[in-house]
Amino acid sequence: MKNREKLLKTNEYDILLQMNARLTWLKPSVCVMDLLENRSGICECPVNVKDCEDCISQWLNKEADK
Repeated sequence: MKNREKLLKTNEYDILLQMNARLTWLKPSVCVMDLLENRSGICECPVNVKDCEDCISQWLNKEADK
């Protein structure tokens, strides 16, 4: 199986959680949502909680910006 196929078969939520875990391990002040939302990189959680799983879930379920 190619990496492309593995990614396509993996749940987006799981991928984002894995990316966030590795990113926050390397640089605790940055989260994957900062990168996706093009924010300042200081973990500005849009739901104002430090619950990354909930934050990522809410982001996946909201309407996309144009």
